Formats: sequence, C-alpha cells, structure tokens
Amino acid sequence: MTPQRAYREWRTAKAAGYRSFDAMQRSVTRRRRLRGISFYGLLVAIVAGLVFLVLSGAFARGAEPFATGKRAAKFRKLMPLPEYRGNDVLFYTEREMPRCYQLFTETSTRVHDPRENVAAFPDGMPSNANREFPWGDPGGMHNVPDDVGYGVQFIKLPHDSQGRSKPIVWWYGSVYEPMAGHGYGTWLWRFPVGAVVGEMLVMHCPDGRDRVFEVRLRFRQPHEWAIGLFRPFGSADDLADAIVDVRPDWRSDPKLAAAVARLRSPRATRPESFVDRHVNPAVRLKYSIDVLPALPAKLVGTLLDRYEFVDTSGGTWRGDDCFAPTAKSFHVVPVGYAGHAIGNDNQACAKCHNTVGRSARSFTPGREWYGRVRGNDDIFSYHIFEPSSIGGGPVRIRPMPSVLAQHDKRKHRDADYPKLAKGKP
Repeated sequence: MTPQRAYREWRTAKAAGYRSFDAMQRSVTRRRRLRGISFYGLLVAIVAGLVFLVLSGAFARGAEPFATGKRAAKFRKLMPLPEYRGNDVLFYTEREMPRCYQLFTETSTRVHDPRENVAAFPDGMPSNANREFPWGDPGGMHNVPDDVGYGVQFIKLPHDSQGRSKPIVWWYGSVYEPMAGHGYGTWLWRFPVGAVVGEMLVMHCPDGRDRVFEVRLRFRQPHEWAIGLFRPFGSADDLADAIVDVRPDWRSDPKLAAAVARLRSPRATRPESFVDRHVNPAVRLKYSIDVLPALPAKLVGTLLDRYEFVDTSGGTWRGDDCFAPTAKSFHVVPVGYAGHAIGNDNQACAKCHNTVGRSARSFTPGREWYGRVRGNDDIFSYHIFEPSSIGGGPVRIRPMPSVLAQHDKRKHRDADYPKLAKGKP
C-alpha cells in the first residue's frame, strides 16, 4: 500500500470516528451481517404471520362443526343442567359454526356472512336483516358487550330403536318469494321430533370465572317447538330469599338490607314500550324494567354457584309484564341484559323464531334488504353449510356424520320429520 493510500484511509476512518481503517471495515461488515439477519428475520416473521392468519381463519371458520377436546369439556363443566352434560350433547358457537344466510338470485343460491356488504351499500346501512334486531343476537343479549357475556348453543338428538341418532335431514327445494311472485331454489333442513336445541348464556365474572346465568331449551314436537327456560332465580322474591339464606346477618348490613327490601317491593319497576316495525303488522310490546340493586361481587358469585337452575317458563320475574331483570353492574344477569321484554312462553319465542328462513324483503316493504333470515326449521344458529362456502363460493354441505343426512324417504319417516304448523319451510 502506498503512503498516499494509507493516509487517505486514515483520514476516512478518522472522519467516521474510528481509530483505524481496519476497525471501520470490521464495523461495516458487522452491520451488513446484522442487516442480512434482520431481513431474513423479517421475512420469517411475515411468513409466520401469513401462516397464523390462514390457520386462525380456519379456526374462526370452524375446523369442526362442534366443540371438541378442552373446549367441549369447558362447556360441559359450565352446563348447570346435568341431563345436558353428556357426550351426546353437541356444543357450538360461531367459532365452530360461523353464521351465514342464503342469498338467492334468478340463477343461483349462495351463502354469505351477514357482515359482508354484498350490495356495497354505504357504511352504517346494514343491507341484510341478519345484522339487525331482533335477528342479530340472542333475545335480550343485543345490548350486552362481547366482553361481558356470550352464548353457547347445543343440540341433543333423539335415538331410534337401534340406539342410533336420528339425524337432521336436508334437501334442496323451492320456497315461494312474495316479492318476486314465484319460488326460489333454497337449501332446507329439518330437525327430528324429540330433538332439543338450546342456548347457554354465560357471563365473564370479575374473579376471572365464567358463570351461566340462563339456559334456554327448545323441544322439537310434531308441529311446533316447545320451550324451557332455566334460571337460578325465577322471581325477585326468589333472589331476595337467596340473599337472606346466604347472608343470615343481612339486616346488619345496610346495603344488603336495602337490596332485600327493594327486591321484595311491589313497586320497583318502571313501564316501557317498544315497537318493532320490521314485521307487518308491527309488533308492539309493553313491559316493565326492573334494575337490580347492587350487590357485592363475591356474594353474586356465591349465589350463581350455589343455587340450582329451575324451569321458569310461563312465569314472570316481577308483576305481569317484567320477564327478567337487568343490571347496571355485575349481578345475576349481565349489564345491559334486556330479557325483560321477552315473554317466557312458546308464543313469545315464536315471534322471532318463526321468521327463520324467510326473505328479509318480506318484512319491510321498500327496504333494500336481500337474502333470507339465517337458519331453518325455526332455529337460527345451526346451518348445514361448509364454512368455505360462506362468501359466495360454490355451496358445499358440511360433513356431520350421525348428525346430518340428505333426506331419503326410505330412511326418514314422515312421522319423525313433520312440517311445522302454518306451512313453515
């Protein structure tokens, strides 16, 4: 190396803050190596992220139609009704069975996620009925945030003389569409007589535990669904008695004494009304609201853990027109629960459930809705479609061995699969 070159290298290293040119070269080499590692690390992270999105999408769409393993075990443990904890009870949520509805045209029928804006309407204008009240959430849960409460659905099928499950049957048929004046091709399914479809309503509690506060059952009968409604406390008086039972010293606690007094008071509700104009003629509801008095969170947890669930169908929570309480803080029902407006009998449940499978355009003339209300056979949550079909792709029926079968008159007796009354699909 010439003296001139050595001098230039020394000046370059000095200007860059290095003691020598060799030290500068080592530093540059190290930075290049680190950049290479960072690039490959970033590449690996991107690939891993894509794999995660694909897998999580698969899980979100439901790899299995019903909960399995630890997830199923969790739901069985939560279930407060012993007869619905067995392995013949199939639990599912939207994770296993993502919601969808049928969208028909003159030439084809497809299934879509209600959250998809198929018609490209402006944001804030739901273009299918499955996003709106009363079809968007289980009755009374529309004001309950997801981080406060959630629902778990389940099915229990009857057995034949050989001990085999009688399956849900499906077929492709035609249903008359009033707005079009003719029928459209539609996938239909029907539960066997003796089937039970239910929903377990669950709260996230402050102590980190999940607790059930209500179980709803629907029993498939020859021409209708009958209901069962199970809660730990059927009335305000029942809850007051339970507080007294758990806390014998309740009179010495002014807050507990006030809570018991309010629960036993005949004048604790306020009247409200609601008009649902989706249906023609409009449904008009008059009811009363009972906001529960605050209780210590630990006491609420004890009450939910200790008391057996009883069938409260046909009764009221308070008076003649308050069917459930609501709450402003953690209580025996979640914050925002609106079961007070929903009757506890077959006719009250049918007001919403008998809209299943109907064209959304039949509810509000002139409304730019499309597609059908999700579900079939008066059950919203269950459907027969492969999750990969949701979104407008080719429709595939989801394999559900021993649960779902294509209708065959030679195998499936009419007596086991009668139509619901009033010509329901």
